[in-house]
Amino acid sequence: MRKVLKFIVTPATFAMAYAFLILGATGCSESTSKNLTRELARAKIAAGNKFPLERTIDLPLRVQIKDMGTLPLYQRAESAGAIKLTKYNQPYQVWPIYDVALTEIGAKFKAQDQKGAEKNTVTVVACKIDFGEVTGIEQSADKTKADVHFDLVSTGPTPFAQLDVDGLCSRPFRKATTKAPHIAKMSLFDDGWRIVDVAQAKP
Repeated sequence: MRKVLKFIVTPATFAMAYAFLILGATGCSESTSKNLTRELARAKIAAGNKFPLERTIDLPLRVQIKDMGTLPLYQRAESAGAIKLTKYNQPYQVWPIYDVALTEIGAKFKAQDQKGAEKNTVTVVACKIDFGEVTGIEQSADKTKADVHFDLVSTGPTPFAQLDVDGLCSRPFRKATTKAPHIAKMSLFDDGWRIVDVAQAKP
């Protein structure tokens, strides 16, 4: 199951960082002024992505429950009418296994991109990720480097939001907040400010 926007580097986080880097490398029209404003920082970060972004997860069509704390997450999705769980029995079974089927309600949240289909999964939308705000800028003494602090925000949770384990979609349930702080490292080049790295802030 894909996880994104965690406090560790994931493929999705890497992809977002890559988009930021491409933006930073090609954004040559900005002023070369050493004064990095919040407005400019926001423009550089937001322009690399079409916010709001759909956050998707790969929902397994058969799941082996090795962590009993995971089963209630599936059961809540079932209670919301999004999936149907059927226990699968086999000889000498150690961990419980469930077949997972999308219902008519759950099918409404199927993602257009079904990359996970070949892995016996279905890709579903868990929530949307939007740009929050730039919360602060720390510049070096010579004003050629900066750490830009900003928030990404989860919106529109679907019945699959809690299955985005440790991700931003489940954050309102785990931490009672929709915000996830991030840091963009920027450097001043001859053609203006560029983003050189993006990471989610440590807790």
